[in-house]
Amino acid sequence: MSVQNIGCYTGKRFLSFHMFAASFLMSSLSLDAMDRGKQVLAIGVGGGTVSMGLHDMKPYVNVTAVEIDELVVKIGFKWFGVKDSKYHHTVLQDGVNYLKESAVQGIKFDLIILDACGELGCPAKPFQNMEILKTFERMLTRTGSLVIDIFPLPMSAEEALWLKNLQTVFPTCSVIKHGSKIFIIVVCVTYRIRRGSRTRALNNTLAKIASRLKLKDALHNFYVTPLNAAE
Repeated sequence: MSVQNIGCYTGKRFLSFHMFAASFLMSSLSLDAMDRGKQVLAIGVGGGTVSMGLHDMKPYVNVTAVEIDELVVKIGFKWFGVKDSKYHHTVLQDGVNYLKESAVQGIKFDLIILDACGELGCPAKPFQNMEILKTFERMLTRTGSLVIDIFPLPMSAEEALWLKNLQTVFPTCSVIKHGSKIFIIVVCVTYRIRRGSRTRALNNTLAKIASRLKLKDALHNFYVTPLNAAE
């Protein structure tokens, strides 16, 4: 799948445009290099659009997609073009258990995408406790990033507390948002970026991503801000 077609490809699932773009916001993955040998973990397969989109664009990046629902996996393979290969692996397992087992083994990822939703929204409750947040942080490489789909807004007081906890674990978190405020995408890294320069630089990066991936329409009126716990 070419970069030129990625906008059409990810359009099969509304949020996939934005989750896909967020994968390139930090230095975890490059828009230009092949990133050969880098490791990506996607928790929550959905239609497989994000994991397969990354695999098509970065064929030598090792992508592991973890999904708890067997039916979702079957639908992804039958209807959404999901295919496993040497560099794309689908794992049918509870995402929390996969994280814990991988952490024990010392496995690291350059990018972790959390798109696992429960009955009340995203992310699912099991991923919102402090232990799991710390596990995410430990499993990232030095330049790795965590991308989280948060839906719907506004959040409850409990969910706002979870965002605050997220900021105690990660020194830098930014938000890709839209004026509609229906959802946000949070991107966190394990290193500190100065707040003022971060906002300007990341908005310039988002504009570059939109242009390079042919997502200008999909990302129209989206912008990046520092994360505030009161989102």
